[in-house]
Amino acid sequence: QQALQWYQRRYLTGQLASWMGNSAPKLMTPIYLGLTHSDPEAAFASMIAIEDEEGFRCAVDGMATAIVGLGKSQQMLRRTGKMSPTRQEVARACILKHWARVAPADAAAWLLQMKTSGERSRLMRQVGAAWVMYEPERALDWLLENAADDSRADILREAIALWAQSKPNQAATWLRRLKPGPDSDQAIAALAQQIV
Repeated sequence: QQALQWYQRRYLTGQLASWMGNSAPKLMTPIYLGLTHSDPEAAFASMIAIEDEEGFRCAVDGMATAIVGLGKSQQMLRRTGKMSPTRQEVARACILKHWARVAPADAAAWLLQMKTSGERSRLMRQVGAAWVMYEPERALDWLLENAADDSRADILREAIALWAQSKPNQAATWLRRLKPGPDSDQAIAALAQQIV
């Protein structure tokens, strides 16, 4: 709480901007990481009151990291309903990104409970990208099964590109299992770009 008060005083007086320029809001990430560990309710209440959008994004990032560690991802996701649609999407994306790194199947299951929408499709990309870094085959199978037809090729391409950055041979082996088609064609192109 003291760190947040220090930040707010320095922010309002312009000291932070003179010291750090545009990087000042990034201090919100560690502040909210600590505040959330000590008092999640106070952290949430003060986070939703942040007016600066970049500061809000950084605060959500710190809070999401802590919330996932505390095992309270679903509770925080439910509470995002109290936010504006834009902030709700920022918060959900951040929470799901962190949650997918720790418990990807749980994050994916929560996501599938959402109504099919543009937001769900964007969040699916994010969960898939985080999951593919740790369990690429499971993540890709999940993406193929659940991504909307109109976005499946793009999501698959992005996920293969991420996987191929670290393990191109395994990504290529997995791709050989796919039936030829538009989805696999884009993924093969993404793999080729990573190898070259």
